[in-house]
Amino acid sequence: MTTESEGNKDFWDAFYIVKDKIAVPEKDASNPHFRSTYRSWEACDKALRDAGMQYHFRTVNDENSAGVAWFVYLAGQTVCINTTLVDKAKHDPHSTGGAYTYAMRYCVCTGLGWGLPESDDDANEAMGLGEPEAMEVPEVDTSFDFPETPPVAPDKSEALTDTQIADLMIGFINMIETVQGWNGYWADNHSEMTALQSRSDKEYARVVEAYRNRKIQIEEKEKTNGSK
Repeated sequence: MTTESEGNKDFWDAFYIVKDKIAVPEKDASNPHFRSTYRSWEACDKALRDAGMQYHFRTVNDENSAGVAWFVYLAGQTVCINTTLVDKAKHDPHSTGGAYTYAMRYCVCTGLGWGLPESDDDANEAMGLGEPEAMEVPEVDTSFDFPETPPVAPDKSEALTDTQIADLMIGFINMIETVQGWNGYWADNHSEMTALQSRSDKEYARVVEAYRNRKIQIEEKEKTNGSK
């Protein structure tokens, strides 16, 4: 009998066995606007199916947002692994479709620990964003390498206000302990920063100020530790 629940031990034991079989796909697509690469949905889907994972999505759509819930079937149980909603700047089928495809990759990538999906045309179309030329990026010390696992921006699985999103971003920024991590945060969360700027200049300015102040704090701390 198939059940839909949070999943018991049998489900999660089976889930992690299948998860270990999944080969993380290469970033096979590119976005010229942000000069970045990302994993296409086709690559994500192939990686899941090659590992034998059975799953489906349910769409979620209202006036202001659209997204999906990701369900996985294992051990006779169907469990929702992750849910993502994307704010819609336009109320048309194209924007809604872009929100769906972006949310599908977001659900899978974050649910399996592959990191945040990078900037892509799906997200831009869904949120009404163009090229990020107008965004003022703080000066970054490029002499440091980016960390393999950067601090992440807030999950959009729940509908948050711009102030709440900014507060979460600032919370993550204040957790950064090295200049290396500081450099990586802006680069790896560029799309989230651009989206916030497009909605609220005030909240965006708060995040940028916290970002700049954090580097000063990190450098002062490193100088203090180095003098001991």
